[in-house]
Amino acid sequence: MKKILIISILLLSASFIFAQGAWQMVGYKFIDGTKSSEKLLMGTSDYMVDVIKYSGDKGSIVITSKRNDKSSGKLLAEVTYKVTWTDPQSTIFPGDIIRMNYSRQTITSASWKPEHQSVKFEQGLYGVYLANTDGEIYFSKDFSSQISSQKAIEKGNKDKEIKKVIVYMGCGFYAEYSYQWNPSIKR
Repeated sequence: MKKILIISILLLSASFIFAQGAWQMVGYKFIDGTKSSEKLLMGTSDYMVDVIKYSGDKGSIVITSKRNDKSSGKLLAEVTYKVTWTDPQSTIFPGDIIRMNYSRQTITSASWKPEHQSVKFEQGLYGVYLANTDGEIYFSKDFSSQISSQKAIEKGNKDKEIKKVIVYMGCGFYAEYSYQWNPSIKR
């Protein structure tokens, strides 16, 4: 009886060790923030035209946001900045730290600055944010470095559960990397 109990405990322990599970990347989506709108300049009858657009492709885009006076065409404010990033790892095991390279570079600025940017994994109530080498999780100045999660990633709760790594680039632009929990993946 003792032998059977000991063997059962060893087999159960082995199944916990080898049946690890992991988050596996299953999708990528880019959200385009391109838009144009007209607004009344407060306290006047003049209209302003706001135009936000981008150029580039996955991993490297240039975002331009401009405000012009509608009647004269005069430029009132502008910012153009470049965002580059690498994909996070394709498989994330419980206990791993998410890492990716990220860069923000202001190209031109007339009255405006690039909006704050951030990257987070949808874990817990507020998410797990990735920080740059200065420890910042909301990027408000130009930099280029590896960013990494400040907390280890936890295991999923159920098979095929979906979570996302979201790269917020400002002006309505962001990238979503979808991850699915797969309990059968082993390290």
